[in-house]
Amino acid sequence: MAIALLSMGGAMICVTLPVTAAAQTGGIEEVVVTASKRATGLRPQDMGSSISVVTARTLEDAGIVNLDALVSLVPGLNIESYGPGDSEYIIRGINAAGESTVGVYFDESPISGRFEQDGGGKNAAVKLIDIERIEVLKGPQGSLFGANSMSGTVRIITNKPDLQEFQGRTDANFGMTRYSSDENYQVSGVLNVPVVKNKLGVRLVVYSDRSAGFIDNTQIGVKDANDVEVNGFRGHVLFEPNPDFSLLASVTYQDLEAGHNGRVTPEGELGADGAFYINEGPENPRSAAPGGKYINTEFSHTGWDEDLWLLSLTGELNTAAGVITATTSYYDREILRFQDSTPVNTTTLAGLFNTVGFSTPPAGVLLQPQDREITTVELRYASDFDLPVQLVAGGFYQRETSNFDSNVLNVNSDGRPVEAFMPSAPTIVTGAGEPGELNSIFGRYLDGKRERLAFFGEATYEVTPEIELVGGMRWFRFEIEEEQNNTGPDFLAGNDPFSVSGNETTVTWKVNLAYKPTDEETYYALVSTGFRPGSTNVAAGIAGIAGGVDIPPTFDSDSLRNHEVGAKLQLWDRRVNMSMAAFWLEWEDIQVQTITEGGFNFIDNAGKARVLGLETEAQVYFYEHWTANFGLTYTDAQLTQDQPLVVGPSGASFTGRDGDSIPKTPEFTAVLGVSYRFQVAEWENEIRADYYHKSDSRSDFSRTDAVLGVDNQNYRKLPSTDTININANFTKGNVTLGLYAMNVTDEYIVVDVLSSDQDPFAYIIGRPRTIGARVGVEF
Repeated sequence: MAIALLSMGGAMICVTLPVTAAAQTGGIEEVVVTASKRATGLRPQDMGSSISVVTARTLEDAGIVNLDALVSLVPGLNIESYGPGDSEYIIRGINAAGESTVGVYFDESPISGRFEQDGGGKNAAVKLIDIERIEVLKGPQGSLFGANSMSGTVRIITNKPDLQEFQGRTDANFGMTRYSSDENYQVSGVLNVPVVKNKLGVRLVVYSDRSAGFIDNTQIGVKDANDVEVNGFRGHVLFEPNPDFSLLASVTYQDLEAGHNGRVTPEGELGADGAFYINEGPENPRSAAPGGKYINTEFSHTGWDEDLWLLSLTGELNTAAGVITATTSYYDREILRFQDSTPVNTTTLAGLFNTVGFSTPPAGVLLQPQDREITTVELRYASDFDLPVQLVAGGFYQRETSNFDSNVLNVNSDGRPVEAFMPSAPTIVTGAGEPGELNSIFGRYLDGKRERLAFFGEATYEVTPEIELVGGMRWFRFEIEEEQNNTGPDFLAGNDPFSVSGNETTVTWKVNLAYKPTDEETYYALVSTGFRPGSTNVAAGIAGIAGGVDIPPTFDSDSLRNHEVGAKLQLWDRRVNMSMAAFWLEWEDIQVQTITEGGFNFIDNAGKARVLGLETEAQVYFYEHWTANFGLTYTDAQLTQDQPLVVGPSGASFTGRDGDSIPKTPEFTAVLGVSYRFQVAEWENEIRADYYHKSDSRSDFSRTDAVLGVDNQNYRKLPSTDTININANFTKGNVTLGLYAMNVTDEYIVVDVLSSDQDPFAYIIGRPRTIGARVGVEF
């Protein structure tokens, strides 16, 4: 019975190890979470806010090792993806250009992604190996987690060293994906060593993961182009000289290499036109290639190469009055991103190429090497008073330096750059109207420095044993300095650097009232605020130099206010866990990406929106062998104010208008998981099925233009998704054998849709049906 209980796999799952007698008698054992940063953890059931928790057992039973796959377990969590390593998480329909609206933490370290408008670098695809749990906090978390946690926070909590027992585990996984001629594999190992029992311990994790490609690029003749390989390791060293003090030193490294960005040209569509030019050789035109379900038509390789380092040190001191925690981290993420530049060359920059001698604009690739180094320090105090009042208070400082280059190069007929980028490349035109030495088409750099300083506090007052009042506030200041310049071709290079700086001060707050008449009931009302920092517009420099276009050099932060009521119930002798919430969000000064008549993208603050929604989740322990989980989220997200008209290259304006739905926000998401656990002889067995549904949405605000009345060609449908995953695990002693079938019905999964004046219509698609086997051994 205890094992059956542990197999539950939904959002807000409330299980933990080891199983106690309470669970064995039919109740659901609760997990303790630390999202409140209090001196002692809380049950999700007791928190006056919406939180979903996915445990280690759930991840293992559901076969989840990728953070993006959490959407199949947590209703209301969605992703916007531009390929491996380049995903943005969306909670409660808050989705817009600019920085991430969801804060992401790896243990105590913030690792939220930052999107440089025309480059990658969203949230890192950290593998979920040896994870204790994942906490998904829904709604603004501005008081305790600050910037970027505007609509929610995702916390990845890793397993720490066990100071008493030597432990180890190895796992191997082999599978096949439909439409691929290659194989998938994953191997991992975990080793826990108590070097000095009860004093010093080490925990090491290593892994290697390869996912076979299933997309063929027919333009340059590459089969299974979108293969992905990830290798990494993690190490924790925990020192506890006495029961009141601990020091945890951690290091995480991961290398991700993707052969392709995962885009396909949909059936019935055509890619871009282009031509190959090798040095000063003749034109080699290629016509647009037709699309297909798993066909890419880009003219260049569009890979992704990433190295990630995360170093952290956390000290914790327990006193009679509470816990003092000090943590610092260093996060370094280096990315080399490739994107096909041919569509931009043949639209926005077509006039330039005609001027310098190209009868057909060239096929090209955009190389974007980028590096972010982030140093973070947080010091906080969490009280443990023998009083009805408890406090959490602290300070936070973060310093970020970044380097971001954009270099456009000619490619050969194999889709590879002709040569390395050459700054100030000449634009000499040879005879017969052919281009000259213009293999290095365009280049620019953006160097930046950002600093963030915050002070925060939260007080909890127990009005009566049943009523709890929480109030919190965070004062935040951020400063930004950036310098950019064009490095080629010759007529754009040589100018003085374009520098910009800015700062902003913000206060966020929350008020929470919870009523707990019994240990099995919590009713709450919550008002909370969050914000997202502003930034600089990458294209401001080149637009002014090359096109004489005036683009705002910076844009401001946007803000969110959340109004929420909810209830959490445990019923039927704790065999049923339920949570329900209704929320109303007000979003102001939205960061919106738009485009000028000259084809330059930029971000501005424009308009207001509101989001109405309902969330419900339940876990049910049916009988001795059966458990189930269910979750449903309804979201109605739309503008409440017209955005200013901005006329693009076509002369039309497709900015959003009052009543338009927020793009890429599904109205419904739902999850359903069912698990059956049984024993045969000495084998403990489980069969588990998970169903995920996401309703359709649209890629842009407006279906028609507000100026000319023409149709918006970039208003595309993001189709609905329905997937089923089945996992079966068979355990005897320290050995576990498993079989799995992911996306059993071979659903055509459209994760994201791309369509703009500079990007041909394309889908980012998920993996087709994948089947395989795995084996794990503990020692």
